[in-house]
Amino acid sequence: MALLEIEDIHVRYGDMVALRGLDLTVEEGEVVCIIGPNGAGKSTTLAAVAGGVRPYKGEVRYDGKPILGMPPDRIAALGVSLVPEGRHIFGSLTVAENLVLGAYMRSDRAEIARDRERILALLPRLAERIDFPAGRLSGGEQQMLAVARAVMTRPRLLLVDEPSLGLAPRIVDQIYEILLELRKTEGLTLVINEQSSNRVLKFADRVNVLRAGEIRLAGTAAELADGEAIRHAYFGFEKAAPAAAAPIQTQAQSQGGAA
Repeated sequence: MALLEIEDIHVRYGDMVALRGLDLTVEEGEVVCIIGPNGAGKSTTLAAVAGGVRPYKGEVRYDGKPILGMPPDRIAALGVSLVPEGRHIFGSLTVAENLVLGAYMRSDRAEIARDRERILALLPRLAERIDFPAGRLSGGEQQMLAVARAVMTRPRLLLVDEPSLGLAPRIVDQIYEILLELRKTEGLTLVINEQSSNRVLKFADRVNVLRAGEIRLAGTAAELADGEAIRHAYFGFEKAAPAAAAPIQTQAQSQGGAA
């Protein structure tokens, strides 16, 4: 059974359609990346899973249980944690205080302390700045803190929105290496949103291209390694993708036939 199942979800913001019948399945232990241009619906997809937006149609199941319509705190308590775009750390609070906030729903103090030390051992730069106000950290350090704070909830599924935003390439590589290490040490399943496919193909197990609210292409990183099919799906070119990673037929296409 898949850890996360998204079936035919539709989301509107007023008259704007953000998601149009999106389907996505994530197996436990996978790294699944969603790539697409600005406005494609990537952040909305993660928000729909985490309880931040309510689709007007469709279903979201986590570990076999329907979670659509649950408040975000209940979804988080089940084991789903979101690292939002832009990090949203508390700049006036210290690194240590931000980590405490990550564990606010937990009452197991001894385990919280052990989790904190284990995470800081993986992130020595945060350990060195443990008493610094988070607002004084570099962009890369703030992203590390946002990830660490989310992991303090003890999730099984970590949703990461645009982790490379505004960061130098070298720092982005470090963030991805940290995420993969957490996958190994904490047993995490990862769903990561990105605009660029460059690192996604290096680090992901499977890749989905999202454009105009629909998944236009899905395949393994190995199938899509040359990047050509991704470019065609990303920009909406006419040329067909390779058979191993054929574009997914949308609901409208299947109903409309040759039209």
